[in-house]
Amino acid sequence: MWIDVEDYKRVVCCYLLDDGSVIWKNYSQVNYRENMFNHTAQIECPNPVTLRYSLGIIGITVSNQCPLNREYYTQPQRPIMTKPGDTLALCGKIIYGDVDINLLIEWVEYNKHMGVDKILFYTYNVTPSVSKVLKYYENIGLISLLPYKMPYEGIEKHDVGAKTPEAWDNEQMVVYDCQTRLRLYEFVGIIDIDEYIVPMTDKNFKIMLERIESRIPNIAAVETYGELYVLEWKKTNPRDELLVKQYRLRTRTELPIDINQRKLIHKPARVERGSVVTHGVKRLNRSYIILKDPLSTMVINHYRKCFPHWDCSQQKQVRDNRIIRHIKPDLVKAISDAKKHCHNLIRTL
Repeated sequence: MWIDVEDYKRVVCCYLLDDGSVIWKNYSQVNYRENMFNHTAQIECPNPVTLRYSLGIIGITVSNQCPLNREYYTQPQRPIMTKPGDTLALCGKIIYGDVDINLLIEWVEYNKHMGVDKILFYTYNVTPSVSKVLKYYENIGLISLLPYKMPYEGIEKHDVGAKTPEAWDNEQMVVYDCQTRLRLYEFVGIIDIDEYIVPMTDKNFKIMLERIESRIPNIAAVETYGELYVLEWKKTNPRDELLVKQYRLRTRTELPIDINQRKLIHKPARVERGSVVTHGVKRLNRSYIILKDPLSTMVINHYRKCFPHWDCSQQKQVRDNRIIRHIKPDLVKAISDAKKHCHNLIRTL
């Protein structure tokens, strides 16, 4: 359960039983990152299975006074189950609004091609067309979808996508939730749908991560950095259908690297519960290592419009073709087939 970090000392875990009665227990743990601009805290309640009334529990919440109304409770949730061979999941965070259908399909198919077993999205006010595409991938088992509802509605101004403390809190809630729901996977990455992980030498993500772990058996996370492909810049190959082949010019990476360019793939079993944020993580203990190996193992291609605080006309440009070797004919065909199928689904709306 998620609350403001300042409120956790005043709440208890409330359990709603099927006869309408309520029981409460003290929370078992609070997870939050100190010295962060975020004010979210994760409350861990005792597992309902361990409680005397476990068979009758139909809802759970946290509050300073347990409510009787069912609308304040949510059903107890379990981690997403893995299938044999599943090792790698991505947290796509909040997906909202009228996302470009073709770009969404390209991103999903690329990650599928590169070895991703599961992608978790939190949906907020997506259009019917976007919903159709997401449901298609949910039906084939690649994507899991959870609805997202804004907290404190009517009290504070919250919005997705905005660069405000409230929006960062919203994003942090789903990042922490991803850590809980995806904890059965061996590796988990936190990444946006305009970002592409690009292995420098390996064929795909799983081969890359297996090679890293064979070299560093006590690895907890791998840190990499994003390089910006500015969409306002002239397209290198405007006639190509795929975004990643249209744009080949990126910014030049220069030290010191902004923390907002940093992303990680982590092992849930080897990092602190509640420590995962979009741009960082804490290892479980000192026996584990966070590999700070930017730009030699992998890089993130970030395709977006210029940052408001940048003067992109003055940014140094570098031509980069590293992702192209991963765009094989079978991937191009898979993207084309998926677009045709999804657009046919959309026509039924």
